[in-house]
Amino acid sequence: MTGEGAEQLVTREEIASAAGVTTQAVSNWARRYTNFPHPVGRSSPQRFAAVEVAIWLDTHTIDRPRRRPDETSGSTFGHRFRESLRLPPADAAASGAGHGAASRRLLSPLWQQLSTMWDSASTGTRAERLLALAYLRQADPEGWAALRRSYAQGADIAQLEAMMKAQHVHSAGLWDVLRDVLGSLPPEPRILHLAGAIENALGTLPGAGVPEAEIGPVVSQYVLDQDAEERRRPGSDFVTRPTVARLVADLLAPRPGERIYDPCCGSGELLIAAGLRARTGRAETSEPEQVLHGQARGAHSWRIAKLIAAIHGLPADLGPGPENALRHHGTGLLGSFDVVLTNPPFNQKDWGAEFVRSDRWEFGQPPRDDGNLAWLQHCLSVLDERGRATVIMPTSAAAKTKPQQQRIRGDMVDAGIVRCVIALPAKLFSESPVGVSLWVLDRRTRPCRDEVLFIDATRLETGAVAHDRRHQLSDAAHATIVGAYQTWAASPPGQYVPVDGVTATATVQKIGQLDYRLEPRLYLPMVPQFASATESVTVTAHALHEELEELNHRVADARETLRRLLTELGPDSSAADSRGSCELGTICDVKTGPSGRKYLPRSRESDAVPLLRPPDINKHRIATDDLYMIDRAAARKDLAQYLLQPGDIVYSRIGDSGHRAIVEPDHEGWAFGTALIRLRPTADWLSADYLYYYLGTHLVQDILARRSVGATVRALSADSLRRLTIPRPPHNTDALITYLAKCDEVSEISQRIGEVVTRLRDLLADHSIAGAARPGTSVVSEPFPATVRNAV
Repeated sequence: MTGEGAEQLVTREEIASAAGVTTQAVSNWARRYTNFPHPVGRSSPQRFAAVEVAIWLDTHTIDRPRRRPDETSGSTFGHRFRESLRLPPADAAASGAGHGAASRRLLSPLWQQLSTMWDSASTGTRAERLLALAYLRQADPEGWAALRRSYAQGADIAQLEAMMKAQHVHSAGLWDVLRDVLGSLPPEPRILHLAGAIENALGTLPGAGVPEAEIGPVVSQYVLDQDAEERRRPGSDFVTRPTVARLVADLLAPRPGERIYDPCCGSGELLIAAGLRARTGRAETSEPEQVLHGQARGAHSWRIAKLIAAIHGLPADLGPGPENALRHHGTGLLGSFDVVLTNPPFNQKDWGAEFVRSDRWEFGQPPRDDGNLAWLQHCLSVLDERGRATVIMPTSAAAKTKPQQQRIRGDMVDAGIVRCVIALPAKLFSESPVGVSLWVLDRRTRPCRDEVLFIDATRLETGAVAHDRRHQLSDAAHATIVGAYQTWAASPPGQYVPVDGVTATATVQKIGQLDYRLEPRLYLPMVPQFASATESVTVTAHALHEELEELNHRVADARETLRRLLTELGPDSSAADSRGSCELGTICDVKTGPSGRKYLPRSRESDAVPLLRPPDINKHRIATDDLYMIDRAAARKDLAQYLLQPGDIVYSRIGDSGHRAIVEPDHEGWAFGTALIRLRPTADWLSADYLYYYLGTHLVQDILARRSVGATVRALSADSLRRLTIPRPPHNTDALITYLAKCDEVSEISQRIGEVVTRLRDLLADHSIAGAARPGTSVVSEPFPATVRNAV
């Protein structure tokens, strides 16, 4: 082997050794595949560029018989080759900054190990604990080493407390967060054992191309992905993709010393992106970091944001605890900030209009049942006279036609506040199916500029697909959007040259003629826009094909697990009659929610607790946004018997039957309302999972539907559930539940496969068929790229 880095050369024998195959196999690859890298020079034996070989091997998966014990479906010869030669992982080579696939592969075993160690902890709790320990490892290496040597009983606890106390100076309230998160660690496993497990995992990242300084941020992104994927939190807990956060930060271009604020910061993704962007402009690294300001709506998000900011070395003042910025709007914030950016809840019906004085709104009272314009105006209210903001909004915020909404949008446009509206590509936010736009707002006066820039980025390529099936904004799309905005902002009024098919400007007068609707598509030329760029179509098709391959591998693994579990289930898994049965009411406490007159008034206090209603049970999960909040003390006093515990099941007793969800640890202490029924297993042999799946069977759904009464709205009584006959679980209940959960996973993956195939079909049809119908052409001028044909 000769050379280093990009010039590293390898022989066929060295390729074979690194990839774990025979030399004959390498010779066969070179003979059969025309795109196999060519030899460099005329040396004997032939030598190949290692980087080119790695890229080629990244596209060739290892078939099942040749996989090693630590390799899974989807592993490539590129993985082996890169690890053997210590080359950067594939995703880092592609993006220049990412360590996603490598870090996920190395951190996933740790996550599973912690899930076993903390089996009673929720996903959110595990996320907080791992982030807190990762931060302490990064912030205090000597203390971390001492912690791992604390073998004496109690010494590890004392060392951990000393490390936590030493960190409170780095960020307001950080000590409180560390104490809350790590102070509740269970006695087993011991802290030194946890530290050992974490070190074993994190210590492998440098070998996978992750610099030591980036381990904390890499762990942060992994934890964010796990938290979002498993909890699927709606509303203010939407996780903003790193590519979207970077786009928002680059549009605003915050500078060192500017005051940055996010009124609904969630887990802090936008704040972190803005802080890192401002950091790049510091003249001296010795200059103190500027403090980031924000408010988080939930306690979990508040703690996560504090920890991730600390890991990135960014001081963050997020207040003393979670807070709703719309309801708790201190006058001290007015006109305080240079840069505001946020991703608030979309179309929020219960945003707290009754708690806000009407004279607060500069451009008019927002609708009481839609918080979009309230968030936009709140962001404007905290900007100083030269401040600027970017707000992520649903597309509907720019299109709704109610007079009240038109009037507010119109006043904002007339005042010159709205500078740009950007329609983003679909599926950047998997938690929300609605279209998403960016509103760029600016209080700075711009003489003679009587226009708004519109960018329709919906057709720009989204690049690679993330492991959790969310699309990511490609570097090319990012450059197009930011470049268009910066060019427009720097152009003299009326002299900006639009990007064909992507941007357009419109005068205030023209916008007014369209009822102040701010959808970019309305202002672009009214001609069909086709994906005719060969390179763009090729990139998108290959990205979709890569996702399709990953999904196929996942569904293949899941189906293999199903076959194995089916064998383990045995013949008696369906023999319910031989196991005995009883009425549900004898083994489960079934309770109907309180009567309407027991409802407590809404509370605006930060420690209020939710009172669940039927709409809060969505897709068999409990929502966390737009909840009816009540006073905690009053709930404990007046609704004590209606408070939920982990393992309960809440069941909607009105409308279509089957709406149910298991209560997780995060929901402990929440109350359930009138139209819900709470089921609490009391028999040792009855688990919440078994009862959940039993209630979802067609037989039970049919019985309960027939027992529901009512002419207009069908309702189910608690007694009907109590009289329901339930068979005892089989001896292999755990395998049965795992099997059913795996079926749900296969169903979800299969649905996504259908979506990807449909998008591929539409992409090829637009290019090959619709492209021929463009004005001025009679046939497709060039054949569809062979690379795309091969991809699909």
